[in-house]
Amino acid sequence: MIAGLTASSVGLLLQITVGTSPAQPNDAVLIAKAKGIHDRVIKLDTHNDIDPANFTADCNYAMRLTTQVNLPKMVEGDMDVSFMIAYVGQGPLTPEGFDDAYRQVVAKFELILFCV
Repeated sequence: MIAGLTASSVGLLLQITVGTSPAQPNDAVLIAKAKGIHDRVIKLDTHNDIDPANFTADCNYAMRLTTQVNLPKMVEGDMDVSFMIAYVGQGPLTPEGFDDAYRQVVAKFELILFCV
């Protein structure tokens, strides 16, 4: 009896799994609906760390870089907005450490303003 229930349970699970597999005819409808939503909304990425080395004439975010985000990738992915983050790692919690962090973040802000 237990073996019969186990076999039945396995058969039912198999039927449920096959019945809800990703290769269903409704997938085309679902994908079309998702693409329609994608086309109508603003797509944004709220956190992209920047590297000052990527703000030169020879290497910048207008080029296809190995970075997570750049303009060619944004165009291909139909991304509308990227919030670029001027991240500075924590250094010594001293006046000198704070001054160093301030200099680093201001340099990043200035690079961003230069590109705008």
